[in-house]
Amino acid sequence: MNFHLRKHKKRILSAVLCGSMMLSTGAQTLAFDSETIFSSLFDGAQSSATDLSDSGYALQRLGLVAGGEDGDLMLDKIGSRSEALTLFIALLGERNAATSVSYSYTFRDIPDWFGNFAGYGVYRSYTSGYSETQFGSYDAVTPQAYATFMLRALGYDTSDFTWSAALDKAVEIGLCTRQQADKWLNEPFRRQEIMEISYLALSTKLKNSDCTLTDKLIAAGIITAEQAKSEHLTFGKTYQASGSTQQADTSGYT
Repeated sequence: MNFHLRKHKKRILSAVLCGSMMLSTGAQTLAFDSETIFSSLFDGAQSSATDLSDSGYALQRLGLVAGGEDGDLMLDKIGSRSEALTLFIALLGERNAATSVSYSYTFRDIPDWFGNFAGYGVYRSYTSGYSETQFGSYDAVTPQAYATFMLRALGYDTSDFTWSAALDKAVEIGLCTRQQADKWLNEPFRRQEIMEISYLALSTKLKNSDCTLTDKLIAAGIITAEQAKSEHLTFGKTYQASGSTQQADTSGYT
């Protein structure tokens, strides 16, 4: 009797497991977009990409960077201050705001393509340049300076960290590892490294929030959830902004 009972239990268990697998398989085929997302899709379904060599092209596929006329990102080139500010504005979801209006600036070393971003950066107090007349558009951006941009994109300000310790703060909040931070500090800081920090920032939680920077960009309509999922980004929480306050609804999209 016990033997037959055990066999019966096994059959029931097998049926339950089979049904669960069928339901799980079906869930993965559900279509979704930035407006309709089922939280079950995010339960253990997201995987972080550990190879950062593709970071730049991931950002390009997301529409956050464009590259040259032929799409070349020139990843081996040392990153400049003008490129850094431009990407920072894009990661904030404010590229359209920057290019739709020409804001004034007093810098004299601004290339034509950078004018709108320089003016917008001054208007929003994102930058003040070296002086009233010099921004340093062609100068190399430092790892500390770009990490500062990423921390600001995540909602941190100068009361939370110092410029010289920006990468230490990035490690503290989980944006990157200590090994990655040391690499950026001790090796040439090229466009490739700028892309790596930017890509990692997308999956990092905003200050005092369960939302990531990706959640914020999805809510703003800058990227779609489908794009974010295909690029292995961490997301899945509803983002709401009220003034300068960021709030997270931890129930996920419904």
